[in-house]
Amino acid sequence: MGEDAVGQYRIIAYIDDMEEAMRLGKKSGFKEDLIGDIKNIHEETVDMSSLLETEEHYDKLKTALEDLLGRLKETCLNNDEKGASDLVDELGDKVKRLTEELSE
Repeated sequence: MGEDAVGQYRIIAYIDDMEEAMRLGKKSGFKEDLIGDIKNIHEETVDMSSLLETEEHYDKLKTALEDLLGRLKETCLNNDEKGASDLVDELGDKVKRLTEELSE
């Protein structure tokens, strides 16, 4: 399997992780604003996926998102709304910066 295919699977996994975080947040009773913020990041990530063209792009994506998404799912699972909110802010900033960088 080529690196491009691996990268495409990686972004699909990140999008799935965001969907899982939304589901866990809803189950934990998080505020709708927070769930909406996760949904917005999800949509921005889906839109950004069309900008990913090289292995370097996918590596930047991994660096920007992988750890944060794992931590976000964990905070949602542990019903830590404040922790999730902080991570969503950081995640949103990283997605915006990466989208801007890839758009140049």
